[in-house]
Amino acid sequence: MQAVSIIEESNCQLLCSKSRIAPTKLMTILRLELCACLLLSKLTRKVISALKMQIESMQLWSYTTISLVGINTPANLLKTFVGNRVSQIQQLSKDF
Repeated sequence: MQAVSIIEESNCQLLCSKSRIAPTKLMTILRLELCACLLLSKLTRKVISALKMQIESMQLWSYTTISLVGINTPANLLKTFVGNRVSQIQQLSKDF
């Protein structure tokens, strides 16, 4: 999270983090990245509700462009697994 003051200074601090181990079943990079993005969306939603502060804007970042392309694609055009995750991510992050 980054806070910007009136004099254009910014402050960035780690509030929380979460990780998961990749499943033993083989998955594509896109599927793993979408699971990570879904985890980020869920965690962000919980942090926002726990802070009980007014947050003007927020940006969620992903390391790979393949997951960003997937998230920006309409969920009904994707296969079931990917489409379900994309739909959840879009729903959770629509207010950010």
